Amino acid sequence: MLRILLTTLLLLPISVFANINIVTSIKPIYSIANSITHNVGEVALLLDSQQSAHHFHLKPSQMSLIDNADLVIAIHPNMEEGINKILRNIPSEKVLYMANEHDNSSANYHVWLDITKMQNFAKKLTAKLSNIYPDKRFIFEKNLNKLDINLSKLKYSVKSKLKKYNTKPLVTYSNALDYFIESNNLKSVAKVVNNHEQRLSAKRILDARKAIKNNNVKCLISTIEIAPKRTNILAENFDINNTSVDIIGFNINKDSDLYTKLMLDITNKVEHCLQ
Repeated sequence: MLRILLTTLLLLPISVFANINIVTSIKPIYSIANSITHNVGEVALLLDSQQSAHHFHLKPSQMSLIDNADLVIAIHPNMEEGINKILRNIPSEKVLYMANEHDNSSANYHVWLDITKMQNFAKKLTAKLSNIYPDKRFIFEKNLNKLDINLSKLKYSVKSKLKKYNTKPLVTYSNALDYFIESNNLKSVAKVVNNHEQRLSAKRILDARKAIKNNNVKCLISTIEIAPKRTNILAENFDINNTSVDIIGFNINKDSDLYTKLMLDITNKVEHCLQ
């Protein structure tokens, strides 16, 4: 019996045993991709430290990962600017962007904060992986079905938790949380800057403080990339919760459940801010 098994294994195509060679840019994408490739292989992650997702610099070992990858998955060339030049120089069929590659440079690319968009991307990714590794299509599709169910449950959980705060006004520092706010029907009355790399001018400070006062805002939300001194000057002398949120998942362990943990952590932070 053992001899028959060994003979059968030897006759199977080498591709059945070949490891997948997938590289992802940031943790939310890694989590989704790793869920789809479960029982096939683990994908590689480029940004695994608290570097800026916009400007991180690659080590030679990371550049080698990209050069040898069957597929590199990123958000958008204008999001991960640190690897944009490298991705431009590899064949287009070996790169998959979550957001449309030709979107305007002023667009908001934090699309993973909308769970529905992540579900749609997971389907797009599954189709792409199935084309690259056709012998593993059944596994990818099975994993996708499980992931889609889990993401639907996550979406329901997040919406249910935040529903009672839909009418409470909040102010965000930048557009980074727009997808999360809009997909959960939260009420943002102002953004301090359009994106978190814009300069905080005196006029923007005055406009934000006016919006906080006039709307009786009790919640100011920023991302951890923003220095506390920037938000402290906005919140000064107001009775307001000044909350900082990690939207990448820097401090969450790297695994397939990372995305769920990330979205629940953001939800808890936003809920606490609105209370």
